[in-house]
Amino acid sequence: MFMLPTKTQISLNFLTIYLRPCEKIILMTKRTSLQGGDFNCPPNPILDKKGGLLIPRKSVVNTIENLQEELDLVDIWRVKNPERKSFTWSQYSPMISRRLDYWLISNTLHDLVKATDIIPVIKIDHAAISLELVNDSNDVKGPGLWKMNCSLLDDEDYVNDHRKDTNLVSGRP
Repeated sequence: MFMLPTKTQISLNFLTIYLRPCEKIILMTKRTSLQGGDFNCPPNPILDKKGGLLIPRKSVVNTIENLQEELDLVDIWRVKNPERKSFTWSQYSPMISRRLDYWLISNTLHDLVKATDIIPVIKIDHAAISLELVNDSNDVKGPGLWKMNCSLLDDEDYVNDHRKDTNLVSGRP
């Protein structure tokens, strides 16, 4: 889960930096992916915006679309609700609504999504997007413990890439 900054250039930096390690990990391990959060950018101005300026943040939308294409991800709420207008953020004066939050999931998980909905949340300014998955297998699962592959820390190129990426996002030289 993450929240993209509202400034276009910072969002692009984050997505570029975020894309590279995710892409490497997903492609190397042939794993599925669930990327969710506040993208601060409606993907489709016709369906995902109401009121205010309808001009899209094209560079951010294009970068997100590239992420989806390269990692074979789909905006599962939009797939399940192709024509529905529903929003995760709104203000009342002037009345403006946006779908800024979404789940990008591996296309291979598409059939495992039982339901997805936009639901209200107390005390924050965004609604949540619920995602319910079904387990179509009777395999016995492990304890669900994640362990970091510490050998990556011995890879000088990997460590230097992440140092540079962290500095780029934080605005440090």
